[in-house]
Formats: sequence, C-alpha cells, structure tokens
Amino acid sequence: MIYTLIGSRETPEDILELMTKFAYKAASKNYTVRSGGAGGADTCAEKGVKMYLRDNNLGSYFQESLMEIYLPWNNFNGRDSDEDGYYTLSNMMCKKEAYDLASQTHPAWERCSNGAKSLHARNTMQILGSDLETPSRFILCYGKSEKEGSVIPKGGTRTACVLGQQHGVEIFNLYLTEHRERVEEWVK
Repeated sequence: MIYTLIGSRETPEDILELMTKFAYKAASKNYTVRSGGAGGADTCAEKGVKMYLRDNNLGSYFQESLMEIYLPWNNFNGRDSDEDGYYTLSNMMCKKEAYDLASQTHPAWERCSNGAKSLHARNTMQILGSDLETPSRFILCYGKSEKEGSVIPKGGTRTACVLGQQHGVEIFNLYLTEHRERVEEWVK
C-alpha cells in the first residue's frame, strides 16, 4: 500500500510525534510512504521509516521500497538527492507533465515564483508517484482547514490534497479531531 504524508511546516509537536509513529508502524506493515522533504510534517515520513529500519537492523537497502521522497531540486532542505528513496524533480521523466498538472491544480499558478512552481510540481508526484499514474491510497496530513469542517487544508499542502481528491484519494487531516482520534487508535 502506498500513502502520502505531508503537511504544514507549523505542525504542532504532538502531531509531528503522531505522524512519526504512524510512519514507523506503516513501515512495519510494508506500506510505502510518499512525501516531499520539507520541514515539519514531511520530515516525519523519513524519520519514521529510518527509525523502523534502524530498530530492525534492516539497513538502507529496504529504504527505497518503504519511502519515496520527491525533492523539488537537488539537495533540497539538506536531503541527499542520491540517497535511496529520494527523487529529484529535475531528473524525473514526467517533469513537464508534473508542472502542467500543478498549473491546472494551483489557484494562482501565474503568481508563483519558479521555486514555488517546483515545490507544487513535486507535490503532484507525492500523490500520483513518479509516473503520475499511481495514486496513493490515502493522504495523512496536517493543516488548518480551508473552510470550516473541510479536509482540504490551506497553504502549500492544499495543492496536493486537491489533486488527491480529484483522483479519489482519501484524506485524513489531523487538524480535524475525528481524523486525529482515528489515527491515534490505529497507532496504538
């Protein structure tokens, strides 16, 4: 099973801990996580998988099968673009298609800087994979809701969640109490 773990860089510490525990347990069940190497929520995906591998003496050989971290440019946020499980947008076969898809999903694409466009283009791969044809089963995210009670968060995570929604991907936004409680129960 493939899922996406993303969210605001301002995710509260208790939610970051929950996301890391989720990524750890999901790795133990052989789930593959997709994320984007940003600070905050995205980092929990990597942290949970790497802790699981370390705790079970599995080494980095299995890392590529348990995580797909899509970077908008080489060494984004200090990530080693050559490490197993890390993929850089500029090296991807579907790069142009990722930009096109992001431009169709983002509400103000023409106002985005080139860097912001790269971030949003990599978001498409977090949801649809490197071929842009393999949707994640679900998105686990954190972000204040765009509208009262909506699962779609504001900010940078919005583009990925809207794209996910367009492709039938279930969204669990830990900003919402009922979603957080359901994830807490699964992690136990």
